[in-house]
Amino acid sequence: MTDEEAMRAVGRLVGGIDAPWGDATVREYVAQLAPLQHAAILEQACAEIVKGWTEHGRRPLVAEVAAVYYEISKHVAPPVLDPVRVHCDGTGWRPAIDGMMTPCPRCNPAIAAIFADPDKLARWLDGAPPEQLNVGVERVGHRLRFKDGVQPPRCSLAEAPVVDWQHGLRAAWKGYAADCAEHGREPSRKWFEKTVGLLADEEVVS
Repeated sequence: MTDEEAMRAVGRLVGGIDAPWGDATVREYVAQLAPLQHAAILEQACAEIVKGWTEHGRRPLVAEVAAVYYEISKHVAPPVLDPVRVHCDGTGWRPAIDGMMTPCPRCNPAIAAIFADPDKLARWLDGAPPEQLNVGVERVGHRLRFKDGVQPPRCSLAEAPVVDWQHGLRAAWKGYAADCAEHGREPSRKWFEKTVGLLADEEVVS
């Protein structure tokens, strides 16, 4: 998940648990929880912790938060992605639902066309080169090229978005405000800013 999503979940802890929180502490919680995969489950875990927390003055450990996250995860079916809608990691191949590897139709369309046709696939597995299978490629010298001259885009691993601290603070405020609304309380901007250790000239924009 993104740092902003993790910050929104941690904001629920900050807003709902009366314990010493500060800038560095919140950053550390976000850094340790962001590698978890499902933002919605983490936010649910933090909400559950807040509801049952009775230890005044003590923050839940990151390990305790992660334990609740994994417990909830056991009862939530993971989403099944349609492989046709998912690009590859730059290798030209990607896993299919059955666990096999299949060519990426975005950056490896010629081989993907072969795999989509049982007859062409059988011929290719028997050694027929792609340029003989009518999939839009030709061989020039020792290299294959697309007959229309258009090179398909290269896939690559997506880079995680960079979230600056102000965006993180806004996410934490939203998480805190959501927790207040859930428990019928009015959010206090002054308390929140003091709790996360903001300087006097900093401001959280809701």
